[in-house]
This record gives sequence, structure tokens and C-alpha cells, in this order.
Amino acid sequence: MIFSREIKEEWGLWNKISFRFLYIYLSFYIFTIIGSGLFAPLVHWVGVNIFNISYEFSSSGKGSGDTTYQYLLLFIVLCTAIIGTVIWTIFDKRKSYNQLSYALSLQLRFVLIPFLFIYGFIKVFHLQMPPPEYNRLMEPIGQMSPMGLAWTFMGYSKVYSIFAGGTEVLAGVLLISRRLQTIGSILVLAVMGNVFMMNMAFDIPVKIFSFHLMLMGIILFLNNSNRFVSANLLG
Repeated sequence: MIFSREIKEEWGLWNKISFRFLYIYLSFYIFTIIGSGLFAPLVHWVGVNIFNISYEFSSSGKGSGDTTYQYLLLFIVLCTAIIGTVIWTIFDKRKSYNQLSYALSLQLRFVLIPFLFIYGFIKVFHLQMPPPEYNRLMEPIGQMSPMGLAWTFMGYSKVYSIFAGGTEVLAGVLLISRRLQTIGSILVLAVMGNVFMMNMAFDIPVKIFSFHLMLMGIILFLNNSNRFVSANLLG
């Protein structure tokens, strides 16, 4: 199984191809988190020449992570991963990627931990979704946007906000230790799965980012899935 901590001298063909794709895709995506603006010329070229986009768009989403720019950048990441996987498969004849797999898992932890802390603590201190003001409480529910309704729901209860943020912080803490990262990855799946579904259901424009954080949690869980299954289901 790809991303397993079990050391194998030789991986199967499907496992190697899958790993190559995920390694390129996630590494490139993580880089775009830091420097998405660096790809502006390429993104605009793709938008105009491939998708025939005629309106103006930029890397600045003004609080939104699901902009035209970000979707086009994600398309570039996906295409790069596919092309890179083909080239890698043709020229690389190594039998396994055990060390590279561990390096990627370590990289994913370094990405997840700070974001779990950031998003967790701003919920713990009730800053991300603050208590709704009087005007918001007097607004008919039917006139609220889906995101406005979700923000009002989350902001109404400080206790629930602390609980939601606390689970994210706890997931980040558990990922720090290699011995606890399996439990941490399971908690990441629960927390980020809920965040992603909330973003989808209430049209909150952070779908791309929350999906990838959830995907990183899935891969970290796969890293220890054999031991988890053996200890909890077969033992």
C-alpha cells in the first residue's frame, strides 16, 4: 500500500504510479499555497487561451479561496502532476520509494499542524465566527446567504466554537508526535471532513483548501493504516 510505513524492497506498478502522481501533485499544491502569485502569467494565459475567459480575475481572492484564479491554478497543478507522472514513470526504474514516502508524510505534517493551530485557535477564542450582532439576529433567515447562515449558527454558541476549534488544535498536537500521528490523522479526517462538507453545503468559498487538508489527513492515515487495522481490527 502506498504511503505505508512498512518498508518494502519492491512496490507494485500501480503503487509506484499512484505515489508519483500524489507526490508531484501535493508537493506542487503546497508550493502554490506559499507563492500562488508567482504563477499569475501562466494562470492568465491558461484562462484566456484554454478556457476562453474574458473577464478580469486576479490572485487576490478578497477572503475567498475558491476564485477563478485558484481553480485555474489547480488545473495547472493537476496537469503538471499527470505529465510529471508519465515522465517519471518512463525514466525512473527504482523498485520502491520508501524514503521519499516518509519525506512526503513529514512534509504533510508540517503543513497541517500550523493550519490546524491557526484555524483552531481563532475558533477557540471565538474570533473566526464572532457572536452575531443585533442586525444579523433581526434579519429573516430566508434573506441570509448560505454562508451568512452558517456564520450565524457557528457564532451564536461560544461553547460550540470552542469545541470545534479545540478538536482542530488537538489534531495538530497529536500530529507532532510520530507515535500519535495515526490518532491525529483520524481526528484530522473527522474535523476536516466536517469542515469540507460545511463549506460544500453552505457554499463557503474555502472548498479547495479544506478538501486538500482533508486529503493530507487521508494520506497520513494510510501511512499507518496497516498497523491500525492489525492492532484494532485483527488483534
